[in-house]
Amino acid sequence: MNMTGLVIKLPVKVLVFIVLISFLLFFKGSLEAKVKIISISNPVYIGIVKENITLKQACNNWMIDSDDVVSIFNLSIKYNDEGGIRREFYWLPCEIRGKLESNGTEWTFVINAASTSIWKNNEEEIYWGCKKIGCNEFFLLPFDGLK
Repeated sequence: MNMTGLVIKLPVKVLVFIVLISFLLFFKGSLEAKVKIISISNPVYIGIVKENITLKQACNNWMIDSDDVVSIFNLSIKYNDEGGIRREFYWLPCEIRGKLESNGTEWTFVINAASTSIWKNNEEEIYWGCKKIGCNEFFLLPFDGLK
């Protein structure tokens, strides 16, 4: 290859690389839900049968803020039905509830301390499971693959 070919090909390769990276970053951002948190509650222990003092204390100390909630939903995987999250995730009697807006629609949400969430409105329910490594910091019981 002569020097002229190298001088032309290198800048073109760099330009293609920059365009490709920009496209991938833009495309990734467009896949994430545009979520705006309207309200968020303190955690609620919903132990039904026998109260577990240790779990109740852990629940009461569980803290996530609005930014964490947005991160949870951006990291979560959408499931077609509740059965999907029941087959793969544990459940804890500890929840945080709130309201959010996503793409112009208002939803109520419930985040379970065991890495699952549900969005509800008058017409539908959406089930979420957070099993990426980035999810671990947000939950009392991170995903470990219920089998």
